[in-house]
Amino acid sequence: MRISPAGADDLAKIFFLEQAIEGNSAASLETLRNRRQMFGPGFLAAREDDHIVGYVESCLWDLSVPEFDSRADFFACHHRSGGKVLYIIFLGVEQNSRRQGVGSTLLGSVMAVARKHGVHKIQVVSRQHLISLYSGQGFTTVQKIPGFLPGADDFYLLEYKFF
Repeated sequence: MRISPAGADDLAKIFFLEQAIEGNSAASLETLRNRRQMFGPGFLAAREDDHIVGYVESCLWDLSVPEFDSRADFFACHHRSGGKVLYIIFLGVEQNSRRQGVGSTLLGSVMAVARKHGVHKIQVVSRQHLISLYSGQGFTTVQKIPGFLPGADDFYLLEYKFF
């Protein structure tokens, strides 16, 4: 498996992967394009040969506890080059490649991006069943976030602090 920054030509494949994972809640191709342009070093793709099996997108900001809204440009509005917090917007792995280390490898790679950019901590909002993925890399649960998405109440803010 190879992890590298996603290129513009990868976005259509990533969009189809996002749709397969998120269904009607998937980000649009335009939103993915804007997020990649916003912080390209933190938009990574996992590849097996030429097939994209997973990806992670992130941004930099200075929010201590994120307060989300549903605007498509929410992350772009809060992204700040030089921000001291790397926020993982989304980490997804195709169904057939789960439980094979793809998610952990993507997470380790985006953590390396965070170190390179001198951030103080990484934040992610995760569903309860994925907390073990993050805790295995040293993340701690900060708080439950009720109402993060309509119809689901099992979301938690997790953080990894560098110092």
